[in-house]
Amino acid sequence: MTKLTLIIKAILSSIPASLFAGAIMISISLGSLFPQVDFIANPLLERAGQKIIVEKENYSYGPGQQGTAIHHYLVGGPGEKEEVTFKLSLYSSMIYTLVFMLLSLLAALVYRFRRRLPFDGVVGSTFMSSIVLALLVSGAVLVVAVVFFVTQFFL
Repeated sequence: MTKLTLIIKAILSSIPASLFAGAIMISISLGSLFPQVDFIANPLLERAGQKIIVEKENYSYGPGQQGTAIHHYLVGGPGEKEEVTFKLSLYSSMIYTLVFMLLSLLAALVYRFRRRLPFDGVVGSTFMSSIVLALLVSGAVLVVAVVFFVTQFFL
């Protein structure tokens, strides 16, 4: 197999864990706590003279129960307001997933070259590094979420 074929297979092997880390853990989970996380995709949606704003809406659906809805809007001139919450989340998920895929490949290549291992095993190394990276990201997001909720409800 050629090196290009191996690299393509390595990148493809990192998709599941990178998708989990990038889309679910960073963009969706962390983005629901801190909407600014999704701003990485702003340049893909903003056009000349427009910018994306965030609006939070608190609501209550019963005694002692409450929730917050977060919406992203693309605002231009007066009266121009388009909701882009789904698009922004989708684009930022793709960006974070791509970043994690490339980080997994880079980690696998560095690991193999430092240990002077044959290049043929780069697919398995990339898969394993993507899983380790996803676990680290999940742990970090869990810590951030716990700290966030503790500060919101007990302080």
